[in-house]
Amino acid sequence: PISDNTFAVLDFTLSWQSAEALHEERFLARKVNPWRDLFPPGFREALEGLGPGGSARMDYEPGEALPSRDASLLASVPAALPVPPVVAGRMVTLERGRFYPRGLFHSLPGVFPQDARPARVLDASEDRIVLDLNHPMAGRAFTLEARVAEVAAKASDTGGRLSCWIEEI
Repeated sequence: PISDNTFAVLDFTLSWQSAEALHEERFLARKVNPWRDLFPPGFREALEGLGPGGSARMDYEPGEALPSRDASLLASVPAALPVPPVVAGRMVTLERGRFYPRGLFHSLPGVFPQDARPARVLDASEDRIVLDLNHPMAGRAFTLEARVAEVAAKASDTGGRLSCWIEEI
């Protein structure tokens, strides 16, 4: 069973409702370390003691596991970007409603060209681009479920990687 002394393989399902549809994201998380990794509030405890085939499910209200929407994270930048938007070697046309790497807009304070966090284009005119820098799930209620695929004992825990699973999904 899952404990601080095990690794696990978890099949996560994140689901939420928008005005358009019911959405579902799936993510197979390998080498989950319950002792070190970060989970939304209460989820680590819900996994405790589960074995292969077991599952945990929790509902989260807006702002409970991810940040609430913050109006101060709406930004406006000049439409003439200092560097033309190129992603994976291709010139990109900015479209309203789409997400782009925040690094495309590195004229913003605290944003650097390699910043991969998402920025959503809310509006674009000849002069300005209005961006939403909130987390894509900010202000949304959602359900997180994890089905346990495997559990294995670990010999030691002397270092390694920490994963924040809600961000990975």
